[in-house]
Amino acid sequence: MVSSRESNLRNLKKHAPQGQFDVFPSYKGGHTTTYGGYVWELCPGHPLANHWGYVAQHRLIGEDLLGRPLQKNEVVHHHDHNRTNNDPSNLAVMTREAHRSHHAKLVAEAMKSPIDRDELIKALEECGSIKGAARKLGVHHMTIRNRFPELLHPYKRITPTKLDHPRDIEIVLAAAPDPNIGLKDLMKTVRMSAATILRICERNGVEWVKKTRKGEQRKTYRGKPTSRMTTISHANNSEPESQQADPQ
Repeated sequence: MVSSRESNLRNLKKHAPQGQFDVFPSYKGGHTTTYGGYVWELCPGHPLANHWGYVAQHRLIGEDLLGRPLQKNEVVHHHDHNRTNNDPSNLAVMTREAHRSHHAKLVAEAMKSPIDRDELIKALEECGSIKGAARKLGVHHMTIRNRFPELLHPYKRITPTKLDHPRDIEIVLAAAPDPNIGLKDLMKTVRMSAATILRICERNGVEWVKKTRKGEQRKTYRGKPTSRMTTISHANNSEPESQQADPQ
């Protein structure tokens, strides 16, 4: 038969924030769990307790360091930036303003880190994004933006095209009746989606003329590559005229 204590513990685990249950040591004797990278301790009735009855453990310790409850504008900082290291020597109570200023200084120092231009180019090519390259190099993305703006144009977000922008309208309407310009070609040139191009044409009463494929060899049939058909076509074109002629 399951005791009431075991039943309560089972329910506690079920309804506690999802994390590592009782893995980290308790500070005030309550059960612990992890959530959002922090250690939370069961302390029902505490003013800072959430609806599960848990309080962020570093805030419990911070109150004891101060000898009073934390104020709304106060936070508890981890010196080593390890959110689960709640040793009192690793914690400091700071105002929110001081905490933001502290982290701003850390970001400023990180932005002074040396970055090799060739390594950045390689990281951008591999990651395909500015933030991805920053993570790979271990620097803040603003460091890259501030120091190497000339390298970032292909990786910046494209500003959504305005359907009433005169320059965009002029480019699209000039290309619309030209049978030698395909929709995909124009998409690459003006960096717009097909839907945006067609909407510009529709709003201005211009019909988009599909690109003529006369004289072009088809590369796909029903959406699938036809390497076999291409090979056969090349083989037929390379046969001597004597073999291609009908037998007499």
